[in-house]
Amino acid sequence: MISVANFQQERQLIPDKPGVYKYLNKSGDIIYVGKAKNLKKRLSSYFVASRRLDNKTYTMIQKAKTIEWTIVMSEIEALTLEYSYIQKYKPHYNILYTDDKSYPYLAINYNDDFPRVFITRNKRQTNIKYFGPFTQIWAIRQTLNNVTDILPLRTCTKGVFQGAKISDRPCLLGFIGKCLAPCVNKVSQKDYYKVLDDFSQFMYGNTKGIKSKLKQAMNEASWKQEFEQAAIYKKKLDALDIVLAKNSAAISDSVTADFLAITSDELNACIYAFYVSHGSIIGEQKWFIIKNLIDKNQTVLENILFDLYSSTKYIPSKIFVNLTLPDMTLQNYLSGKTFKKVTIQTPKKGKTLALLDKALQNAKENLATQKQSRLINIANRTEALQEISQALNMAKAPFRIECYDISHTGGNYRTGSMVVFNDGLAVKGQYRQFNIKNNLDGAKDDTHAIEEVLQRRLANIGKSPDKSLNTKPDLIIIDGGIPQVNSAALALRKSGIDNIALCSLAKRLEEIFVPFSNQPIILSRNSNGLYLLQQLRDESHRFAITKHRARRTKGLFAKSSQTSHIYSELKNKIKNKQTVRNK
Repeated sequence: MISVANFQQERQLIPDKPGVYKYLNKSGDIIYVGKAKNLKKRLSSYFVASRRLDNKTYTMIQKAKTIEWTIVMSEIEALTLEYSYIQKYKPHYNILYTDDKSYPYLAINYNDDFPRVFITRNKRQTNIKYFGPFTQIWAIRQTLNNVTDILPLRTCTKGVFQGAKISDRPCLLGFIGKCLAPCVNKVSQKDYYKVLDDFSQFMYGNTKGIKSKLKQAMNEASWKQEFEQAAIYKKKLDALDIVLAKNSAAISDSVTADFLAITSDELNACIYAFYVSHGSIIGEQKWFIIKNLIDKNQTVLENILFDLYSSTKYIPSKIFVNLTLPDMTLQNYLSGKTFKKVTIQTPKKGKTLALLDKALQNAKENLATQKQSRLINIANRTEALQEISQALNMAKAPFRIECYDISHTGGNYRTGSMVVFNDGLAVKGQYRQFNIKNNLDGAKDDTHAIEEVLQRRLANIGKSPDKSLNTKPDLIIIDGGIPQVNSAALALRKSGIDNIALCSLAKRLEEIFVPFSNQPIILSRNSNGLYLLQQLRDESHRFAITKHRARRTKGLFAKSSQTSHIYSELKNKIKNKQTVRNK
């Protein structure tokens, strides 16, 4: 969530991903819902000169207080989720489709003796099975046409069906084999229902059989050099993929369940929930928690589940979570409370896992956004820098802070990272990477690598044409504990440079260490100072891993090329010897 008033400051928190966004007023009511292929670009388009906005949009922005968003996997998912939210919340500034005729469905009418397959925009009739909603009606029509080549079901209206029955002559579709022609008794009701069941399985996503037949036909046409026919089959396959790219929450119309996923760092946890009813997302919720040091994610999740369902009358029969709980206690408690069987499961595959992964991705994004948003506000940044300076007995708050980390694989391809924050904000253009020169064989540990990196870094102060390396930092932070900070202190002493504060941040307990002291400095787990230190440490770790992986990939590729070259030379030598022998 970000503030509308501070949008330009908080814009960097919005992800460059597809999703659905919601504008909320000061009372917390949703006043507008929209979809986006790229959330950051779409939301930025609202905050331009007022003359470029229509009256409705300008008025909506004036009424809005905050913005929330939900990440999805594709633009099509965003479209269908947007529709679901509009129907549920009926936002004031959205066009409401009160007749449910915004998106098409594929339906089977079980009111007939021989059920008809048809396309409709009205999801209200009884005894009709619906698939969708879908986003492109041409793809549904083309897919229905394709499927009836293999599963020839009735698609005609009641009038056409009765007319064929009276005349005892099937329609054109019956003649060309795209319908089983039940109107003239060419198929029994039992056999017709078998084909109908296959069709339902296809629409639920079991498409391997039909797609394999189309692929085989396409390959055969291509092999015979009938490229125009092969292109037709290719278009049919594309239409199948598009029509099935519907809301991933539509697992099955019969599924009603809650999906909860948890993620955490050393200080905080975020739990994100999707509430699904009859295969569609009807709501969502998130919680932020300050963790205890001893609590595992399973414990935190179990406590949230207990608090959530012990205070509500409705408990779903199925609850899907991303972590396996330690025992059956909570499940048995909820079953007893609701007088029905309640299961808490961790899915391993399928669409339930896909939706749970989506909840986990939203939890991660929200946790990162919540951490960063605390330090975007200038007052919070000022407080964080003051807390750090007081903890380290600095004369004044640091302006330029540098943080260092080492990344490697089994001691090989060691890479050091330097990230830079000015006034509490990341300056990514001044990040730098160091390839460790003296321990490629892994013979030395990270303390030697830290010492080497800092010696090279400090030697550039006041001398390098590189502005970042030329600038003197106010504070240096090392990712690690006592050994790492002591090694950094040795490098600082050898450089002869004064007035640079130094500390390390140990990950397990978030303890701060200063050189040559075994006593850690402990900041409040909810302090802005600790949040800033953690953000620095996490950013240096991310940057180190990214650069290390690139270096390792390059090194492995070079070794592979060298091996191939040696193999080629050896092969040529053997070939030359055989030629000499033959002569």
